[in-house]
Amino acid sequence: QTLDEMILDHFSDTWNTHCHARGILTRNQAHGSPGNILDLYAKSDIPETEIIWDGTNPLVQKFASSAGHVAGKPLISAESFTWLSNHWRSDLAKIKRYTDYLFLCGINHIVCHGNAYSPADAEWPGWLFYAATQLNSRNPIWRDWPALSSYITRCQSFLQAGKPDERVLLYWPLPDLSMNPEGRLPHYGIHSDFWGYGEPLRATAQTLWDDGVPFDYVSDRQLQRGEFAPSYRAVVLPPLHYLPLETAQALDRLASSGLRIISSSAPTTWDVPGLDSLAQRRRQLHRITKSLSSRKLFLHTGDVVAALAADPFGTERFQENTELRCIRRLLDNGNTLYFIVNRGDHAFRNWIKPTASGTHAILRDAWTGEVGTARLTSRGLKLQLQPHQSVFVEISPTEPTGPHWSGVTLSQGNLEPLTKPWTVSFIAGGPSLPKPLVRK
Repeated sequence: QTLDEMILDHFSDTWNTHCHARGILTRNQAHGSPGNILDLYAKSDIPETEIIWDGTNPLVQKFASSAGHVAGKPLISAESFTWLSNHWRSDLAKIKRYTDYLFLCGINHIVCHGNAYSPADAEWPGWLFYAATQLNSRNPIWRDWPALSSYITRCQSFLQAGKPDERVLLYWPLPDLSMNPEGRLPHYGIHSDFWGYGEPLRATAQTLWDDGVPFDYVSDRQLQRGEFAPSYRAVVLPPLHYLPLETAQALDRLASSGLRIISSSAPTTWDVPGLDSLAQRRRQLHRITKSLSSRKLFLHTGDVVAALAADPFGTERFQENTELRCIRRLLDNGNTLYFIVNRGDHAFRNWIKPTASGTHAILRDAWTGEVGTARLTSRGLKLQLQPHQSVFVEISPTEPTGPHWSGVTLSQGNLEPLTKPWTVSFIAGGPSLPKPLVRK
């Protein structure tokens, strides 16, 4: 706790004050610190996560976006595409898939990782950055990078509009980890989620993610301040044992002011962390939890998802048992914007029923920019997405102008089957070009 406070107060606050006095915005990758990374992310003007290698976990990436959403930061960035594969093995399709992954985690500001300076006369292929995804002029995919860059630009123009539309806050019970006397001081890194395995938080977060519940993590300090966007309607407490007295007081205030509190563990099992004035603080916690338990908006349950389903918390059920994933934003015109991606390897063609109320939809092909409109029926919206294809769906209460989206089917371009022998000719590269390859 002392290290957490020192990093937050003596590094982050000092750094921000120094930069702001000079008109500079701060951008911080807070992960890896032995403190509450939600608070550390939120201190910067632009919280920043990163991805590296395959197998990144959205439950980890959401820490940066959650901190930004709760703190009202308009941009959440990611150092992107770091070492997705070994040198020269990351193709544009893979980069696109990871771009969509970041967007779905709440990132709306892509920052490509750095490249090494390379003199023009350096021997082919020049000086290379160790982090492997070579987005530079010495990589053949550089010629086609503008197409993917345009896609990122188009997506970010929408994902930076309006405000996030998560409805549920998931408390990170960091005192449970801090009070564990075993092992070394934890550093909450981004390169793996080993520190989340086996923890109740991870199990609860995974359940919410799998069942399509839009949520953000929240810290003790954020709960104690109680300064949230009005879209949040519930706080979920995963199974926990230690709860700071100030956090319990905050939960009681939030429950009295109209925010539902859903707890996976009984308040009678909670204890205060630390040893200072232990008996006195335990008595205070008992009084507060007794008050909280009596609140109409407090619920102790073993089935958090079922409790959330009983109220309009914006659960997107069309994500269950499908490869579709989505993220929502509330636009300034009052409409709800969905970014939907088919993350599977099979085409999706079925009805979806978004939670947002409305009678019509504006669809935008995220890749081509093609726009059309469709009417929502009692079954919702019929949607077709090819593997790893993405679409923006804006739900509107009024009929928009524009062409009808024919069959609500996104264009796929012209596909030509390869029925005859075909040749691959190498037209650029170095230091010498391979001979053409013939495939039958």
